[in-house]
Amino acid sequence: MTKEGRLFRLTFLTLVLAVLLAPACKSKKKPEEPVGEAPAEGPSDDESAASEDALRAAEDEAQVAKEFDVVMYNRHFTTAKRLRDALELENALTEVEKALNFHPTSDEALSLRSEVLRMMGDRAGETQTVIEDQYEAYQVKRQEQKVTVRRKLADAQASLGARDFPEARRSYESAVFIVTSAKLSPLGTDDELAELGRQAEAGLKDLEQREAEAQADQERQDTEAALRRVAEIEEAALLEARDRRAALLKEAIDNFNREEFETAEHYAQQVLNEEPDNRVARDIVTNARKARHTWVGEKYLRDLKQSYRNWWVDIEETKIPSSKIMKWPSQSFWDKITRLRATRKIAEGGRELSPEEQAVENTLKTRIIDLPFEGGTPFPQVTEYLSAASGVNFVIDARAREDLEAAEITVRVDKVTVSDALDLVMAQASAEGAIVYEVVGNVVRFIKKEHQKKDMVLRIHPVADLTLGLTDFIPPQITQIGVDEDSETPLFGGQAEEAPQPYGTIEELMELVRSSVSPATWEEGGNINNQGKNLIIHAPPAVQNQVAEFLDDLRAFSGIVITIEARFLEVSDMFLRDVGVDFRGLGGTNGGPLAVLDDITSGFDDNASAALDNSGPGLGAGGSAVAPSSGFFFNDGTDGDFRGRTENIFTNPLGNVLTALGGGVFQITYLDDFALSAVIRATEKSANIRELTAPRLTVYNTQRANITVVNQISFVQDFDVEVAQTSFIADPVIGVIQDGLSLDVRPTVSNDRQYITMELRPTTVDLEVPIETFTTLLGAAIAFVSSQNPVTIQLPQLDMRVAESTVRIPDRGSILMGGLKDISIEDKKSTTPILGNIPIIGFLFKRQGKSEESGHLMLVVTATITDLQEEAEGFRG
Repeated sequence: MTKEGRLFRLTFLTLVLAVLLAPACKSKKKPEEPVGEAPAEGPSDDESAASEDALRAAEDEAQVAKEFDVVMYNRHFTTAKRLRDALELENALTEVEKALNFHPTSDEALSLRSEVLRMMGDRAGETQTVIEDQYEAYQVKRQEQKVTVRRKLADAQASLGARDFPEARRSYESAVFIVTSAKLSPLGTDDELAELGRQAEAGLKDLEQREAEAQADQERQDTEAALRRVAEIEEAALLEARDRRAALLKEAIDNFNREEFETAEHYAQQVLNEEPDNRVARDIVTNARKARHTWVGEKYLRDLKQSYRNWWVDIEETKIPSSKIMKWPSQSFWDKITRLRATRKIAEGGRELSPEEQAVENTLKTRIIDLPFEGGTPFPQVTEYLSAASGVNFVIDARAREDLEAAEITVRVDKVTVSDALDLVMAQASAEGAIVYEVVGNVVRFIKKEHQKKDMVLRIHPVADLTLGLTDFIPPQITQIGVDEDSETPLFGGQAEEAPQPYGTIEELMELVRSSVSPATWEEGGNINNQGKNLIIHAPPAVQNQVAEFLDDLRAFSGIVITIEARFLEVSDMFLRDVGVDFRGLGGTNGGPLAVLDDITSGFDDNASAALDNSGPGLGAGGSAVAPSSGFFFNDGTDGDFRGRTENIFTNPLGNVLTALGGGVFQITYLDDFALSAVIRATEKSANIRELTAPRLTVYNTQRANITVVNQISFVQDFDVEVAQTSFIADPVIGVIQDGLSLDVRPTVSNDRQYITMELRPTTVDLEVPIETFTTLLGAAIAFVSSQNPVTIQLPQLDMRVAESTVRIPDRGSILMGGLKDISIEDKKSTTPILGNIPIIGFLFKRQGKSEESGHLMLVVTATITDLQEEAEGFRG
């Protein structure tokens, strides 16, 4: 028989013996069942704790025993191997049996035992030994299963005590699984293990009941909690509704007290919508409606009265000349339009600065530091100082480290911003600009330009205000009489043909931005285009900000206006005195004999009087041929009479402005044989005149403008002669005179906004009235035709005051641009020779007059710079 056949037979016999011995083993090991005991109930919590402590103590004892068994097993097994090798087979068998007592399932011990038995020639013993060994192994396995099941039952009880039902279920199910698995072993289960299995199954059933009760209890608790939450929510909603209605009523009452009845009614109506039977809300609605109608009528009356008051205040204000250069609207209106009309970006794209980067940018522009570097400080030390002084992190890119570590900085400056300090440092560290700095996150990084990341954004910059042409307004030619077609200055004023632009066209402005703001950007991908009056720029955010600041700087000068006031001040002081006595006027309505000087004429050739005696018509009205009346007359009735008169006449009027008219005139008439009529005349006048003409004009910086106030007067300047058969027709040529004032100015503000250079042409023109005339005849071959066609041409004369100059004055300063002083003194005396020189009596035969007139004309120019942005900032406080 082959070796494989022998092994097969041995295995088969072993299985047969195991089957035959299984019933005996079961009956032999079956424990006695207790009689008359009721099924054990689940242990209490105290019993479970005690069981768990006992179990842990048993496990500790089992561990100690197990360690002891291992030591003894190793000792006996080693001895058995040594005796086998020495062929002391019986002693070796004894030692291996002792080893199996400590470790019955050891494969190596069982193998050594079988080997010793074979060496002793006992094959039946070998088979029996294998069967016993297997039996003992199953017995040990069963004991381990019992211990495990008891521990699982104890764990389940502990979990039940803690109401950890899932963990208790896992323990019970593990115990049931162990017992069920034991039934499939060759030895099956004994009564004790089966009882443990029944306990585990009973525990599962009890657990299911407890879980059902716990679930029902939890459902009940959840229901009660849900009901409580619903009640709380409903109560909160009721309280909230009550508080809301109370708040609405409060608002309604407050608005009612403020006489805002419509709003009060609105709030009260909301309360009624929620609570229709609210009496207070209903009263407010009713009373608010009544009060609103009453209030509307009263308000109409108040508004009407207020409108009348405003109308009257407006009338009174018009009587007071305003001296303010600029009057701002109300603060509330300005705040409103500032908010509504705030400048917004029309379009943007690309990456904007993060909040961290924006914070770093603000720090660089606002933080003030000192640069104390002398003697060539290494660049890394400079960055450390900048970081400590500014609170900003500075890092050096690895690709630029080698170049910057070799750089040495020597600069000593006080009180500069971090941004300016960086520019000064980088000017020495990289003179050619190959290395730059950029803000990335919350750090400032030094990096080579070719490695710098370009984040382009698109932004539209409105520039209509910068490309607006400032029209030059040409003043009218008020110093010109008539129409001169060849004059370069139009008679009625006008505009220059081309309006100058402060910063050129929009294309020129684009070129200015390219050359002034980061020129390298436009060579590295940035670009500028225009659309209408807007600049469309594609560039990094930092460059966009620089462009915006540059445009704002340009606006700082383009938004400047200058107010110019030219004051023509004319001061006149005048005095006139005229005193004289005439002997004239006898007869007529004056009484006495009407005795005229028959051989004397008032006009040519004698010029004896002014022909005004006894209501005479005067020289110019035909009285020049009338014989003047006498002033004294004597007739003794025999040899004839004596007649005479004296009249002191000034050929030219005394004074240019004041006249001798008026004053005191006394006439004394003595009637007897000797008749006398004396006219005593005394006049004294004085005048002090202050005449101020102050045109004021506000213009843009560098703009030419004018203010003109004139009267336009038409006059006959010439005639065009039209010939029609034997008739000559005179067609008048009408000219225009402009009488008034004009201020023509072009201001230029200095770069420091402290001085103003002005081209000034102030002019005042007064027309002398009446206008002189000149009469002539139309030329003709027939004499009678000429005599029937007279024509009159007017010859106007203008009194002009003109100054043309370029002056430079400080802001809000004044300068005397020009002046004219005119003094006229006249002393006149008209007397009768010899008689007028007699003391005292000579007063009766003379006339004395004195006139003093002095005039001062001064032109004072005042200029004021107004920066609209500064005014707006000051207005906002």
